[in-house]
Amino acid sequence: KQLNPNLLFSAKMMMNVPRPSAHVWLIALAACPELVTSYNINDGKKFGTGSTTTSRRGWTQAASAGIVAAAVAATNVIADPAHAAGPDKARATDKCRDGARNCIRTTWVPPAGKSKSDAITDIRSAVQSYPEKGQHGVDCNGWVFVDDNLDIDGMARIEYYSCIGPAAISMNLAKPFIDDVKLDLVEDGNGKFRFELRSKSRVGASDYGVNKKRVNYLAQALRSKGWDAPKVIYGIGSYD
Repeated sequence: KQLNPNLLFSAKMMMNVPRPSAHVWLIALAACPELVTSYNINDGKKFGTGSTTTSRRGWTQAASAGIVAAAVAATNVIADPAHAAGPDKARATDKCRDGARNCIRTTWVPPAGKSKSDAITDIRSAVQSYPEKGQHGVDCNGWVFVDDNLDIDGMARIEYYSCIGPAAISMNLAKPFIDDVKLDLVEDGNGKFRFELRSKSRVGASDYGVNKKRVNYLAQALRSKGWDAPKVIYGIGSYD
């Protein structure tokens, strides 16, 4: 029995596309809903609203085209897949890569004469002032201290969870994207110290300004207490 030429074409196309991740298949299903909502292999009928019949040939053509197109598109969209592996392993003192649109690093300096314990109290207060439901369409699913050693060595890691928008639905199995915020107290000598902060998205080469909005919200809370906590930008004219 001769193989369907559409399947042969799809197979050849897929050979030139990197192995699809779960994200790719979700986009494929979105591009071709027949895959999950329409075809019953036993009787060739649709199930759900409007029971009509559909041919296997028509389904195969639609599915083949949908999967190939979605796989290619998703491969281009997920430009930084390595970041999906887990938490950012960099220290708060590590610079973001040049031209990064998914990472912000900044320095916060307490007012002169402020003790470490009081400075840590200010930092914790600023973090805890962040709305549990996010702000201005950012971090709708909240945040949590994952590592909290602020009172021990001035270090902490906080995870922030994104809203569920089209990108999260198509690229992250309808789960929130996770961004990592690292805080690190750095001694400058002569009793002076500062806090370094790094906020970075795990997935994607672009964060749509999320890290900047988050860091600027926290910085504003510190500025109200007299800290030197400047507003941040990515340093990319077309993006800032």
